[in-house]
Amino acid sequence: MDVSKRFFSVLAIFWVVFSFFIEVHAAWETDVALKITAKQTAISLDATVALSVAEENFELATTCKATHKKVSSLKVTAKQDFAEDIEGRFEILFDTKSLRSLKLKVSDLPFSKGSFDFETYCKYKESFTLYQVTAGFDDLTVAAIPVSVDLVLREAYLRAKLTLEDDDTLCVQGVWKKGAFDTGKIILAHDEASWSVKEELTYTPDLPLPRAKDGQLTITWEPSDLFSLKVVCEHTFCSNSILINRLTPTMKLEIGEFGLTWQGAYQPQGSALCLGTYTLTLSDTVQTGILTLKTALKIKDDRFYSCSVKLALNT
Repeated sequence: MDVSKRFFSVLAIFWVVFSFFIEVHAAWETDVALKITAKQTAISLDATVALSVAEENFELATTCKATHKKVSSLKVTAKQDFAEDIEGRFEILFDTKSLRSLKLKVSDLPFSKGSFDFETYCKYKESFTLYQVTAGFDDLTVAAIPVSVDLVLREAYLRAKLTLEDDDTLCVQGVWKKGAFDTGKIILAHDEASWSVKEELTYTPDLPLPRAKDGQLTITWEPSDLFSLKVVCEHTFCSNSILINRLTPTMKLEIGEFGLTWQGAYQPQGSALCLGTYTLTLSDTVQTGILTLKTALKIKDDRFYSCSVKLALNT
């Protein structure tokens, strides 16, 4: 395994910051986390220091992230509540070289009989420019059915989504690139107390409506707080049949803070579905006062894949 001097340097800095916030109590809430992940070929380290303060109608948070190689990012987020439940959000992101992105969002603006969300996203490429504009219309009604509309606009790109939510959910989405229709999706979802089912159909311009190109069926079953099962089936529509491309079941068992997750990937081989790869994850969380220790062991295809230990301090 490749264990460099930077690894121990970041580890030493983490413990200095860790000790400092144990001794010093400030009005700011502090989250300090160190995650060490060991794989077959190397050890990686991720450190996060987050400071936040909240007043009556205002929140401010800064988050600094680093790896064993370098400091990766610094994010500053501010939220302000205004009258009539209107919320403003400001987010600015830096990397090691310069400012990378800026987001400004206003939520729950009164609009007709509903509400309106608006966000601008500025991104740095060769220069700092407006990259994306997002708009959302919520709490609307069509024939007494709750409706929401979401729009995402970038240069030569438009995504529009209409969602109807009654007992079931129907979502219609279209993507246009350079002024031409590129991809369409129809999502049907039904939720019950312990299970849900969702079908996502994808349409392309080369196929006539209502014929879909492919789809993704997701079934979730949660009979108790201890056990859950999720199955994702990716399939393709042919002339007179449906072909399964990939079947991915995920089973989770949670007993207290201990968790066991098994995820497999079945793919067709001839006329049968055969298990290709699988991942088994064992996780546990131990909390004592302001300290939280999270461990996760992953085994992939009968072999050790990774082991991670995350130590967090919350004050």
